[in-house]
Amino acid sequence: MADADKFKLNCKFKIEIDGITEAHFREIEGLSANIEVLEYQEGGENRKMHKLLGQTRFSNLVLRRGVSDSLVFWKWIESTIQGQKIERKNGAVILLNRDGTPAMRWTFERAWPCRYEGPELDATASGIAIEALELAHEGVTKMSKG
Repeated sequence: MADADKFKLNCKFKIEIDGITEAHFREIEGLSANIEVLEYQEGGENRKMHKLLGQTRFSNLVLRRGVSDSLVFWKWIESTIQGQKIERKNGAVILLNRDGTPAMRWTFERAWPCRYEGPELDATASGIAIEALELAHEGVTKMSKG
C-alpha cells in the first residue's frame, strides 16, 4: 500500500438518513464534538488549576447540495416549521474509498432540521444553485470500515 493510500479523500462521501438516500450532498460540515473543561482551584495549591471533564456538545450538521426537484427533505423541514411534529431521524455520513466502498462512518442520533437556507439567486451567475439544511442532533459516533 502506498503512503497516499493510507489517507482518505474528502471528496467521496454519501449520507443516509432513516431511509432517505436519494439526496446527494456537495458538502457536509459539523462532524465535531467539544468537551467542556471545568477549572477547579484547590485551596493552598497555587502552582496549578485542576482540569475536570464537563459537558460534551456536538455541533449541528450542515448539509449543502445542488437544488433538486425532490421534496423529501423539504417535507421533513416543513412539518417541523409548521409545528406538526418534530420527526427525529438517525443517520450516517459515510466516507468512501477511491473505489466507492465505505471506509469510515459517522453515525448521528435523533436529528431534526433546525435551519433551511435556500439558494442565492443571481441572474448574472452561471453556477449551481445551492441549498443548505442544518440538523440538530444528540451525538456522533465514529466507526471505521463504513
